[in-house]
Amino acid sequence: MMNWNRQQHPDQPHHKDPARNLTPADTSRRSWHRSRRDNMTEKNATELVMVIVRAYPNAARFDSIEAIEDTIALWATQFADDPVELVAIATNQHIQTSKWPPSIAEIRELMARASNPDLLPPDQAWLLVSDLIAGHGEFGGEAALADMPEMIRRAVESIGWTTLIEMHRQAYRGGKPGLDRVAFMDQYKPVYERERQKAQLSPTLRKQIEAIEDRSAAGGAGKSLEIAQARRIEHENIYRRLSGMQPLAINADTTEPSLLGDRKAPTDQKDPGDKGGNI
Repeated sequence: MMNWNRQQHPDQPHHKDPARNLTPADTSRRSWHRSRRDNMTEKNATELVMVIVRAYPNAARFDSIEAIEDTIALWATQFADDPVELVAIATNQHIQTSKWPPSIAEIRELMARASNPDLLPPDQAWLLVSDLIAGHGEFGGEAALADMPEMIRRAVESIGWTTLIEMHRQAYRGGKPGLDRVAFMDQYKPVYERERQKAQLSPTLRKQIEAIEDRSAAGGAGKSLEIAQARRIEHENIYRRLSGMQPLAINADTTEPSLLGDRKAPTDQKDPGDKGGNI
């Protein structure tokens, strides 16, 4: 009698169990790809630091076992909240572009660039604004602002679209060229530097700093900024209404101005005809 539990029918196709055919190298490779999506561990830090040691064999900072172990411990701590893959990409990028071993700040800067593509450097941000000036002109300010990332938009709003256009035209009227670029850079660079530094922070440290800033912003300068922003929008709405444009309102969740028409009606309001009784 044929044992069907152990012998396959000759007409059935032969199905292989892929897990049974995995070699130790395959298993190790799969484990590595899974670990690259996880946060940094001491084992990951050891692997990356040893790559750096081999890439910079003459670096004085790696002249002893103790120094290498200290570097591994530092990396394991400083990158504990970060995906291994992102740290590895930044490390490889530094190795291929720098003659000197990386610092923590240099790696975090490369990580911030890779994970924040909308954080445009000042030169690229100005190219965008310059193209929008040429494309939209004096009367296309609203459409141009809608096409800008938030940081760039705030920098342009602080100057004023019409003012920026007038500065741009000076070059064609015998005036000094480049005034529009200078004005934009003066507004954008400080904001960019603050956001760039914030993007470089680890998630845990960023939350700690934001908690301190939130407590500090409850009064003093934070209150002054809110009042100034409210007054700016109030005056801007005067001109928007005169021009037939939709007025702005402050979004309570983000403290950013938004069109009044974009605000959603509260969902917890009762029907005026509802007396509160049950049917």
